[in-house]
Amino acid sequence: MLRTAGHVLLLLLLTNPTLLPLLARSPKQQPKVLRFEISFARELSAEPLDGRVLLMISTDGKREPRLQFFGERTLEAQQIFGVDAYGLQPEQATIVDGSVLGFPMKSLDEIHPGDYFVQALLNRYTTFH
Repeated sequence: MLRTAGHVLLLLLLTNPTLLPLLARSPKQQPKVLRFEISFARELSAEPLDGRVLLMISTDGKREPRLQFFGERTLEAQQIFGVDAYGLQPEQATIVDGSVLGFPMKSLDEIHPGDYFVQALLNRYTTFH
């Protein structure tokens, strides 16, 4: 199987600065488990898609989160997670949770309470057999 990078299909753009208040908790509360379900509407593509689903989490609301990752390879970079998708159907959720590897933090479980800007996209691949 050979994959070539295709075009980017935006899946989700959430830029509400209060999007993740579920991260805020009192010391007596159990930690909330973060989990994102990312899908695309049938209107964007009726066909199943292959690619890499990216979830980006940023503390900076001046630009889209996806535009904040180029060139920054330090531990102060904004957060990104990725999941491979093969034959992803319209409205079928891709799950990003604490088991998905990220950078600079390795897991969603490491994200500190606060307000964030979140964006997801699918970097579509063309799969050749």
